[in-house]
Amino acid sequence: FMKYMEKEIQNLMENSLVYNKGESIILIHDHRYQLIADLIVKYCKEKDIPISCLFTNYQPHDILPSKVKSVFLGEKPEIIILWLSHNIWHTPERKIAKYQKKKRLVNLLHPNDPCPYYLADIQKMNKIGKQLSEILKESSKVHIFSNNGTEIEAQMAIRFCETGDYREPSSGGDFPAGEVGFGPVEGTVKGRIVYDLKVQHVSFVKNSPHIIEVKNDEITIIRASEKFRQLINQDSILKYLSEISIGINPIWVEVNDIDSIVEEKNLGTVHFGQGSNLSYGHREGAHFDSVIQKPTIYLDNCLIMKDGRFNERYINLKI
Repeated sequence: FMKYMEKEIQNLMENSLVYNKGESIILIHDHRYQLIADLIVKYCKEKDIPISCLFTNYQPHDILPSKVKSVFLGEKPEIIILWLSHNIWHTPERKIAKYQKKKRLVNLLHPNDPCPYYLADIQKMNKIGKQLSEILKESSKVHIFSNNGTEIEAQMAIRFCETGDYREPSSGGDFPAGEVGFGPVEGTVKGRIVYDLKVQHVSFVKNSPHIIEVKNDEITIIRASEKFRQLINQDSILKYLSEISIGINPIWVEVNDIDSIVEEKNLGTVHFGQGSNLSYGHREGAHFDSVIQKPTIYLDNCLIMKDGRFNERYINLKI
């Protein structure tokens, strides 16, 4: 596991963030990732890269600690690495740090399981992401189907592309990376979704697909586990669909860590975010993601994916 992590840290620092002399970096982490935090510090010392660490016990629904706020809102550091059990990405302060303070941020998703995502080819994902982003830019509506019964539509608002290339100011996202998506125009998501791969904080659902109906973004449960019901009852905002994204990472990964959702990056999947959308919208609160396999996707009337495979007419995976 630690050998995987050493290679992933190397990929993160040398191909994703690409440190520039004179920049300052801070790593914000909790107790779960102490050993991995030590590896990042070790790497930076060996490369003569200045880095500091901030430990936090942040829990869902906590007020963001003042020390974390000052990191987001201050002029320094220029680079922020987040490695936490509970996501603080969907917060107003993080949004300010990225878009107003023009910081470079990365939210590390790696679970406590061996995972070959360190092999992720950021340049290749960049090329796929740019092709798909160009199509999204010219499209206004999405229709998504699956053989298991998904049939959903929405109008597109703010688009985003996260390929792991976080070299420029105001860039950042998850790592391992690999998704292109959008925040739907509020009130336009409707239809049925059959989650048939994994639901974050619940488990894999291949053998027990979870089915929801959506109207004006709000979900109604048709069939789901008690754990899923308990999850969405934790916060009323979790009953609203707020993100639709397409995975573009060619390395297929599945891990048993239920709190991780690295599967959302897998090429040939679509994931839906429920809850907060502060990166591109106005809903504030908790957020979780759920993944479907082998989708068929239309952007306007353009068939870009059929049963999990990109239409080569529009997306060239070989470039």
